[in-house]
Amino acid sequence: MTRWLERREKIFRHERYIVWCLAGRPRLLASHLADSDSQQPADRLKMTKHPSKRTVRIEKLVADYGATFFEDALARYAVQHCNPEYTRAQIERASGDIVVPCRSIPVYHKAKFWLGDQQNHRLSSNEWDVVHATPSRLDIRGRTVDGEFDTVIVNDGNGLYSGVAGYRVAQVRVIFTLPPRAAPIFATAIHPPPKFLAYVEWFTPFTVADPNHPRFLIAVTEIHGTFTYD
Repeated sequence: MTRWLERREKIFRHERYIVWCLAGRPRLLASHLADSDSQQPADRLKMTKHPSKRTVRIEKLVADYGATFFEDALARYAVQHCNPEYTRAQIERASGDIVVPCRSIPVYHKAKFWLGDQQNHRLSSNEWDVVHATPSRLDIRGRTVDGEFDTVIVNDGNGLYSGVAGYRVAQVRVIFTLPPRAAPIFATAIHPPPKFLAYVEWFTPFTVADPNHPRFLIAVTEIHGTFTYD
């Protein structure tokens, strides 16, 4: 019932978005905004108070979540976070010396987020999108329930309101937070890492749309990594 209701809410929001586009994307009324006197609201992330699983071993992340290169990706992320001026080659060399000090991490199976584009993106103040990263499991009757790993479009910092430049598709495999035991690999960082991170499977970048239909052909790459929910 919950899954059906969630799908209906997504369909309803998409219908409202289409109506708004057909109307010429008019500016929002003040009554549509949570705080009409404020500046453009920041993006927001809403997580559950407690993780879906308090401890998941890295071996289970590989086997059940498909996070094949989790340790390598976390090591590269730690080096890049502590040394933002490093080149890709320097990051690869330095990450080989990183030993991940924890063998299990807290994991979340979904994340809610809200994009705060006041004039172009939302029709009301609290329309949340949801990203799922849930492995397959057995229900109360012993039947297998398929896993759900959503794909997302990631802004690399250069993406604009329209077009695909500056964006890339990724499939979210694990949403997690780092336990205190992981702190040593970030000891030299100026700022601590974000509280919530995600391990993703990247797709190839957008190139040129097919001339017969305005669609882009992408495929899964061999490169995996982590990105933050900022």
